[in-house]
Parts: sequence; C-alpha cells; structure tokens
Amino acid sequence: MEVAEIINPEIISTEGNQMFNEGCLSAPGIFVQTKRPQSVHFKYQTRTGEQKEGVVEGVEAVSFMHEYGHLQGEMFLVHTTRQQRNYALRKMGMK
Repeated sequence: MEVAEIINPEIISTEGNQMFNEGCLSAPGIFVQTKRPQSVHFKYQTRTGEQKEGVVEGVEAVSFMHEYGHLQGEMFLVHTTRQQRNYALRKMGMK
C-alpha cells in the first residue's frame, strides 16, 4: 500500500456497501461491525496546493472513511448498530 498525503479531502461520491470489523486507536481492543462504502471517489489538495482526485476501494475505502470521519468530528461507532455501539461504550467504561 502506498502512503499518501491527502489535504482537505472532500467526498465526491461513494458506491456499494461493505461490512467491516473496525477498531480505532482511540478505543484500544474494541472492534465492532461497521457499514462502510465499498468505493469512495474524493478530491483533495497536495502539500503544494495542487488539486487532485482519487478513488479507494475495499479496506482502503474503510480506512479512508474512518480517518475522514475523524476530520468531521465523529468516531467509527456512529457507523454501527445501537447494540454494537452500546457494547463498545460499556467496554470503554462510558456507559
């Protein structure tokens, strides 16, 4: 996998759905099934200000949406069921 700098990403479109056993460094040891797009088309800028577009699929789409969610102020738990979310919150000692 190639590492990329993606600055100010904006989602253009998403396609399909996939379920993924997702976790987060902010919640060590907690994994829940999340529903994420199978494919994400986005635009962004480079460090030099150049405007570009990209597409990620599969597990890379999950990772992209996970990190994009952090930029939007949300955790991965908003993309799961209430039951899974309550399980995770109990395990984190927040419920």
